[in-house]
Amino acid sequence: MATRSFLRELNKNIRSPTYYRELVQALDEREAAAQSERAIRLHPRLIAESVRHEREKKGWKQDALASLAKVSLSTLQRIERAESVTVGSLRRVETALRLSEGTYSEPRIPKTKERLTEILDKADKIERDSEKVKVSRAKNQRQILSLVRCRIISLDIELPDEGAKKDLSKLRDEIELASLVYNAAEAGILRAIGHADPKRKPMYRDILDSIRAVETKHKLIVRCGVYKARICIQGSNSLEVAVLNVRSRTHDPASMRAGYVFLPKALDGKSLWMDFKKRMNSEISKLRQSNAHV
Repeated sequence: MATRSFLRELNKNIRSPTYYRELVQALDEREAAAQSERAIRLHPRLIAESVRHEREKKGWKQDALASLAKVSLSTLQRIERAESVTVGSLRRVETALRLSEGTYSEPRIPKTKERLTEILDKADKIERDSEKVKVSRAKNQRQILSLVRCRIISLDIELPDEGAKKDLSKLRDEIELASLVYNAAEAGILRAIGHADPKRKPMYRDILDSIRAVETKHKLIVRCGVYKARICIQGSNSLEVAVLNVRSRTHDPASMRAGYVFLPKALDGKSLWMDFKKRMNSEISKLRQSNAHV
C-alpha cells in the first residue's frame, strides 16, 4: 500500500519522541485547516519530510538538489532539519523539484483526509498497474539491436523543450524504420519480394549517432530498455516494448546513472498500431517524394 510505504519512509527519519509529537501536531493543525477551508503555511516538519521524500524519490543527493535550486547546501540541510529558511529559498526548492508554485512557500488550503485517501488510492493503483523497467544509457549497437527487435517503441520523456520533443519523435521514427527492416528481413519477406537483406550495422551506427546528436543539441541523456507488456495486437497477448527514457541533464542530476522507470503493464495495442502505421506511411511518402526528385 502507498500509505504503508510512506509511513515506512517517515519512520526512518523520526529521531525522538519530541520530533514525533511535533509531526503529529503539525498533521492535526493541517487537518483542522482543511476542515475549515483555512489557508495555512505548511509546518516546517511537513516541509522537511516532503522535500526529503521528493528528493530521494528522484534519486538526488542533497548537493544535487541544492545546486539545481541555486541554494547553498547548508540551506537545504536546514530545510530537511525543519529549521527556518527564507520564503525565496523554499520557492527555489519547490521549483527545482517541479512542484506546484507555492507548495512550500505560500499559505494554502490543505487537502482533507478524504481527498488525501483518494490521491493515495490512485497512486497505489498506478503502482500496481506499473512494471519496473531497468534502463541504461544507449552506448553500443547491441542495445540498439535489442530495441529494433521490438515492434513498439515507447517514449518516456520529461522535457519542457518542444524542439527536443520533435527531434526525439524523429529518432523514434528512425528506430521504428530499422525495426521494420529487421523484422521483415528475419521473416524472409525481403527475399520473398526479390530484395537483398540490407546491411544492418550501418543502420545501428546511424541510430547511435542520432542519439548522440540529440543528447548534445538539447543537453539530454537517452537511456533505453526493453520490457514485456500485456497487449492485444496481431493475435499476441504480450509483446516486447522498447523504451526510450529521456531526461534533461540540467534538470535531472540523476539522469547520468542507470536506473529504473515505471511503465504500464498493459498497453492499448490498437491505438499504438494505428499510430505506428500512420508514422510509417508518412515516412514512406517522404521517401517516395525524395526519389521522384532524383
